[in-house]
Amino acid sequence: MLRRARAKACRGSGSCDVPLDVRTQRVKAAAERLVKAGATVLRIKDEPDMGLYAAAMQDPEGNEFDVV
Repeated sequence: MLRRARAKACRGSGSCDVPLDVRTQRVKAAAERLVKAGATVLRIKDEPDMGLYAAAMQDPEGNEFDVV
C-alpha cells in the first residue's frame, strides 16, 4: 500500500521523500523491465551469504526506489 506524505512531515529540507520498495521474487527480471521503461540502476547489493540481492534504482524524474 502506498501513502502520501503529510505536508507537516516535509519540514527542514523542503522535500517530502517517501521511501518506496518494490518487492519481488525476481529482482533481476523486475530491474530489467524497469530499465526498459526508463529507470536507471544506481547500485546493486549482492550478498549471497545473507540471501540478499537488491537494486537501488531511479526513475526518469530522479525519484529513487529499491527493488528487493
